[in-house]
Amino acid sequence: MDYASKFDEIFRETEVSLRRLRRLSTEDFAIMKTQVENLRDARQYDLMSKLAEAICRHDPEDAKNRRLYAQCLIELGNVTAAIDVLNALRARPNLKPSEYAEAGGLLGRAYKQIFHELSDKASPEARDALRSAIASYREPYEADPALTWHGGLRVHCEMLQVGEGMATPGWQIGSSSLMPYRSAKAERP
Repeated sequence: MDYASKFDEIFRETEVSLRRLRRLSTEDFAIMKTQVENLRDARQYDLMSKLAEAICRHDPEDAKNRRLYAQCLIELGNVTAAIDVLNALRARPNLKPSEYAEAGGLLGRAYKQIFHELSDKASPEARDALRSAIASYREPYEADPALTWHGGLRVHCEMLQVGEGMATPGWQIGSSSLMPYRSAKAERP
């Protein structure tokens, strides 16, 4: 099946789902939640946002759908709205660690996007965005060093800080992990 046919099929299925929202069954929800992921994979964010929003209204406790909705908001350029959704999601007391980490990664992405979209990289807003991105990536990585994606993105943001003259290097890449270090020169009296 070619991409256009696949999208047409996803579009038709989603339109049917949106019309059926008033009389939902558990099976309908499962289908719709899969459609949100299919729309993400097809990069059809306008339609994805409609379906994810509708699911959020009917099932506000679904953390994965909330996270996917926030990802969609980022893709559509609604970054501060996504940050609000993600912060609210991460504040949930019983959130699974995997969802907490995924939300942290998306927060880092949102803040990094703010940094990249600001023309003045030396502005307080740019500096704050980059610091927030680093913190968002740091927390999940430090909780679970197996989340190397988060660790790598954190180092990327720290390298952006160095490149922009906001910081001096504070990380080295080790053989199997990222390890903080202080230069020998800084430790001398």
